[in-house]
Parts: sequence; structure tokens; C-alpha cells
Amino acid sequence: MSNNISSQPELKLGFDEYLHNVNPELLLTILKAECNANRVDENRHAAQTLLNLCSLKTLTGKVAQFVKYLPIMGRLLDKSDIDVLVQTCTALSKLSHRGTAQKQAVIRAGVCRRLVELLMHPEPKVKGKALLAVANIVAGTESQVQSVLDLNPLPGITQLLYSSDAKIKKSAILAVSNIACGNEDQIQAIISANILQRLMNIMETAGFETRKDIGLVINNLIMGATPMQVHYAVMIGCLPELCDFLALDDFDVVKRSLTSLEIILKTGERFQVQPNPYAINIDECGGLQNIGNLQSSENFWLSTTSTKIVDKYFDYEDLD
Repeated sequence: MSNNISSQPELKLGFDEYLHNVNPELLLTILKAECNANRVDENRHAAQTLLNLCSLKTLTGKVAQFVKYLPIMGRLLDKSDIDVLVQTCTALSKLSHRGTAQKQAVIRAGVCRRLVELLMHPEPKVKGKALLAVANIVAGTESQVQSVLDLNPLPGITQLLYSSDAKIKKSAILAVSNIACGNEDQIQAIISANILQRLMNIMETAGFETRKDIGLVINNLIMGATPMQVHYAVMIGCLPELCDFLALDDFDVVKRSLTSLEIILKTGERFQVQPNPYAINIDECGGLQNIGNLQSSENFWLSTTSTKIVDKYFDYEDLD
């Protein structure tokens, strides 16, 4: 029965359609038996079946029907076989990517602790898939992010920022970026773990795609940061990077960077001195020129926002 799920035509079925064609209780019994077996081939078959179930069309919204399979996935994560671990982590990654309800089901199943442990696994394929699952889960609500942070994933994520595997490095940056969308305490967790400083160091020699991914971390962090956290980001060198992004032919990147710079400039007003010290910093690293260039952009938002920023924060040429 579970063999049928691995065929490509079956993966095009919806979850309800598939369960209409099989006996779900019998399937659950078979999967439990395969999971509990001492034979690696049976464990692998169970993991592959669950992975394919998580790949079925329209699984989103079917949490109540699927949640019964999560304890089996939790037990498979305790196996030592590489293939079993890779398939199970991939299944959890796919499931947690579906939506908030699916992320919550994964958290309630108690598998996150093991996923965090697997970030330190010696096999790159295992920790890469575990990392992607963690990254997808921390893309959820603040409480879901905190549920993972309470398990101390940051040391493992930090280690994977230096992976020679481009996909793993990208997933590690994604995980940090998702956490940076959280609340002030979650942002502080990133700062306290020295991750932002490490990312700035990586940025110095990174290729364009990695720099852009790290730029998104900075943007997300600035959006929810306290004034002290914004000041820290400025002090460790985020301004030159944000200013450089303004010259790119990529609207989303330019918009995020300009928004971040506006927040930073607004934070600089708290110093209650003229000129705004952050305005001076931005000017010194070529940011004012790039912002000025955007004033003639054909995009209405970019042209109006850049003009507003120049008029409000850089009108200090008559000041001593």
C-alpha cells in the first residue's frame, strides 16, 4: 500500500483523494511496524513513504488527518541510518513549509529538539536537511520562533554559516533572516550570539547572492530593532552595504535598503544633534549620492521616498 505513494501520478493527488483510495488506519499500522523494525530497509521505506505523503498536493489545511503520522517521524529521527534521517528531515521541512498550522503541529510533536541536535550531525546531507526544516519553522509566528530558540539552535546555525556547501550556507542565512523578523528579544538573541558580526565578516568576501541574502537579514533586523540594536548594526558596518544595494537594478532590494536607511536615520534623530550623525555616516560611504540618484527613478515610490529622505535628513549644508 505505501509503495503506491512513491509513484509520481499519486503525488499529484490531493491528501483527501489519496486517503480515499487507501485504508489510512492500515497505512498507519504498516508505517508504525516499519518504523519499529530493526531492519534498515523497512525504516527507509517508512521514511520514504512519509516524505511522499508530505509531498502530496493540497496537504495544506489537512493537519488533523496528518498529525497522527508525526510521532512516527519523531521516532525515525532517532535512527542512525543516513538515508532515514535525510528523508525524515526533508519530510518535516516540506510539512513545516506549508503554513502556520503545520509548523505548530511539528512543534507540538516534539521533534524540534532532535532537529536542532541534527544541526551538529557529521553528515552534511543530514544537517543540511535538518537546517532547512528549522529555517522553515522559524518563519512562523513569534511564539513558534521562540519555541525553537528555547532549544538553543544558534550555535549549530552559526557553524553552518561557514559551510562550503552553498545550499547549506544559504539555508543558515535564511534561518537567521527568519529569526530576525521576530521581536526585540529574538533579534537580541542573534546579536548576543555574535551572528550579525559574523555575517558582516562573511559579507566582505562573499559573492553577490550571499551578500544579497545577508542584506535581507540586515533589513529584517532593522525593521524590528530597538534604537540600541540599530546603533549596534551601524557600528559593525551595515551602512556601506545598505548604501551599495541602492545602486542595484533590483527594485525589491533597493526598496528594502532604502526603507532600512530611513529607519536608521530616524533613529539618529534621538541623538538630538545636528547634523544627524547617521546622515554623516551615510554621506561618507556614498549613500547620499545613491539616494540622490533615486530621486530621478521612474518608480514613484523610490523617487518620492528618496526625495523625502534627502530633504529631511541631508539639508545640513548651511550648518557649521
